[in-house]
Amino acid sequence: MRRLGLVIILLLMAAAPAAAQLGTQVAVQAGTPEDKALTAINQASTPQQKLALLDKFAAEHPSGEMALMADQLYVSIYLSLKNYPKVYEYGDKALAIDPNNLQVGVDLVRAAQLQNSTTKIFNYGTKVGEMVNRYKAQPPPTGVPADQWAAEKQQNLDAAAPQINWVAGVMYSAVATERTEASLNRFMDAFPDSTYTQNAEIRMAQMYNRSGETEKLLAFVEKRVAVNPDDIGMQVLLADYLSGKGTDLDRASAAANKVIQLLSTATKPAGMTDAQWEKQSNGQKGQAYSALGQVYVDQKDNDKAVAAFEQAKPLLKDSTVNYARNLYRLGSTLAQMKRNTEARAALEEAAKLETPYRAMSEALLRKLSTSRARTR
Repeated sequence: MRRLGLVIILLLMAAAPAAAQLGTQVAVQAGTPEDKALTAINQASTPQQKLALLDKFAAEHPSGEMALMADQLYVSIYLSLKNYPKVYEYGDKALAIDPNNLQVGVDLVRAAQLQNSTTKIFNYGTKVGEMVNRYKAQPPPTGVPADQWAAEKQQNLDAAAPQINWVAGVMYSAVATERTEASLNRFMDAFPDSTYTQNAEIRMAQMYNRSGETEKLLAFVEKRVAVNPDDIGMQVLLADYLSGKGTDLDRASAAANKVIQLLSTATKPAGMTDAQWEKQSNGQKGQAYSALGQVYVDQKDNDKAVAAFEQAKPLLKDSTVNYARNLYRLGSTLAQMKRNTEARAALEEAAKLETPYRAMSEALLRKLSTSRARTR
C-alpha cells in the first residue's frame, strides 16, 4: 500500500496529536551517516542537546528531503519548549518544501492554540483543510486502478481522521468566538464535511435570518445544497424558507420530502448520544412535515395540510418556537375548514407558549370567538 507521509525514525515529544502520514515520503537507510545523526539527536537527553546536534545536521543538509526532516524536528522540539515563534518559523519552512505535510500542519495549529492566536489558528487550520482537500482530489497515479487508489486514499484519510477532526474542532472553536460571516465561510471551505460543518451552516443561516438578509440566506442555503444534496440541515432550511415565503412550492416540497427520505436511512453521527440524535432527527423531520403542510395550504389542499401538521406536532415538542408555529399553522388551517373546536384547541396551546406566535394565536382566537358570538 502507498503510504503518504514522512517516515521518521525518531520518537520526540509531541505536543499535538500524532498525525497519520500525509505528504512527502522520506526514507532513511539504516547505517547511513544521516541515520546515525538522527539517532544521536533522538538519544540526546535534553532539548538543548538535541538542538545543537540538529543545527549541525541542518547545516549539512540545507535542501531536499533531509532539510524537510530537519525542519519537522525543529518544529517538534520547539513546540516542547513552547517557543512558538520558532515553531512557526520552521513549520513554514517545512510547508514550503512539503505543502501537504499533515504532521507539521497539526503541530502549527497546536502551537497557535496554546498561544491563543485566533489569526494563526485560522491561517494554519485553513492550510490543513486545503492539504486534505487536495489529497481527496488527487487522481490515481499512473498504472494504479481507480478503485484501488480510492480504497488506499480512504484508508489513509480514515487513519488521519482523528487529527483532521481535532484541527477542525480547534478552528471551529475560533469561529464560534469570532462569529463573523468571513470566519464561518473560511471554516466551511476548509472543512466542508467535518462533524462541525453543520453547526457552522446553522450559525450562518441564523446570522442572516437575524439580520433580515433573506436573499443572502437563500443564496447560502442553495449553495450548500448544491455542494451536498444530502445535507439534511440545509435541506430543512431550504424547505422551511421556501414554504414560509409561499414561493417555489415545488422546490419546497422536494426539499421537505428529501429530508424525510434521508432521515429514514440516516445513522447517528459519531460522538452523539442516542438522546441527542433522537432530538435532532425528530426536530428535522418535524420541520419537514410542517413545511409540507404549509405547501399544501398554499396549494389549497387543507386535508393534506392538517395531516402533515399533525405528523409534525409530536416531533417538534423539543423546539418551542417551531412547535408553536406548527400549532398556529394547524389552528389557522382548521379554522379555514370551519373545524373551530379543533382550531381553538391548537391555538390555545400555542397561546400558552412564550413565542412570537402567542399574539398571532390570541388574535385568531378572538376572531373565532367573535364569529361564534355572531352565529348565536
